[in-house]
Amino acid sequence: MASTTLFRRGLLSVIDNRCEVGPADQPFVERHEDFSVSYVRKGSFGYRARGKSFELVAGSVLIGHPGDESTCARTTTPMATNACPSSSRRSWSRPLATGPRSGGPAACRRLLSRVLDEGYGPGAWHGSDLKAALADVPADLAFWRPAPGRHNIAEIALHHAFYVRSVRGQLSGTTPEPFVLEGEDWFDPAGLSWPEIQAVVEAEQGRLAAAVTNVQPDSERFNLVLGITCHAIYHAGQVQLIKRLHGG
Repeated sequence: MASTTLFRRGLLSVIDNRCEVGPADQPFVERHEDFSVSYVRKGSFGYRARGKSFELVAGSVLIGHPGDESTCARTTTPMATNACPSSSRRSWSRPLATGPRSGGPAACRRLLSRVLDEGYGPGAWHGSDLKAALADVPADLAFWRPAPGRHNIAEIALHHAFYVRSVRGQLSGTTPEPFVLEGEDWFDPAGLSWPEIQAVVEAEQGRLAAAVTNVQPDSERFNLVLGITCHAIYHAGQVQLIKRLHGG
């Protein structure tokens, strides 16, 4: 297997793994040493872990936990052939997040904080994080709707802030204070100015960052932090797209 480190900062690494495995090769066992998020870039392969079998194709996401063992094998299904018609190799990249398995709770908390920064900011390696995406949005654009029935940036910002608050409550095992608006999931931002909405997002994200420094890390809490980070990245992309649509 050829491995190339694309990015490394503190406890976070991005590694490109390219593995040549043919249909006739024997399945092999892999062991996750750290928490990891793998994204299949090209090809496909069979994956068996915890008594279940999966077909991972281009676009699949695999979450690994320390100590998990899995069996990988190149498949010969039409899906696998179509996914990589010119080659029998599979190409995939992992992990987006890794940390020393023996680093203890303090190291794991630092890792969780770093993962949060990767989605909301500051300084994501992959491009505009959500903080950066929202920072240069003027008020008129924040409430502009790209099409009837579509969400605007103000609604997206409040939606994310609500789930940041929810994750904070789940991490701490406590009930958070009431949200700035009544309801859940999506909100009508009428009555709030754009600077007020930006302040809500920043405050909720700050409270979550503070909560992460005090939790007892485990796989469930890692999944919560990873989930809200992916949520931030997804909606950052939406915000950037709305900007482009508005600008023509």
